[in-house]
Amino acid sequence: LHCAPLLTSSASAARHLVSMSSPAPAPIKVVALFEIAKGVLALLATSSLIWAGSVSDIFERVERHLDLAHPKTAALLDGVRIGVTSHMRLLVAAVLTYAGIRFAEGIGLWLDKRWAEWLGALSALFYLPFELIGFWHNPSWWSAALIASTAAVAAILLQRLATKRRLRRAAELAHQ
Repeated sequence: LHCAPLLTSSASAARHLVSMSSPAPAPIKVVALFEIAKGVLALLATSSLIWAGSVSDIFERVERHLDLAHPKTAALLDGVRIGVTSHMRLLVAAVLTYAGIRFAEGIGLWLDKRWAEWLGALSALFYLPFELIGFWHNPSWWSAALIASTAAVAAILLQRLATKRRLRRAAELAHQ
């Protein structure tokens, strides 16, 4: 007879422990993993470009096939080398920033943070018009899937924000 309260408190403690380790509902967790995967893919794509050969290696290969005795060829190649090198640095910085934002958003969503829900919803809504324009100019299954996934992320996160808002209001009314 005295085991029932112990079992009830143990079950309650177990539920609390599970809720602490995984506070976000399943759809939010899926979005969190999706965002983290986008960050990983961005890093992998950029690192594969860099790993394939440094910019100087690529230019050395090109120089072997060009007539560098001609002054315009050498000047043109030097100008392109400087431009590509600075663009590569900018590209790497942009990808690192993008991946960092995706990782922060994914972790924040997993931990059920409101700021991450706002970040995810706003970024999805920001990308959606560009994806629609891309689809308009070059329709494909890939761009349609991209639009669908972006719209789904926005819908899931906006729904979650609206639900949390309703719950906060209900709690405020209950305390009055």
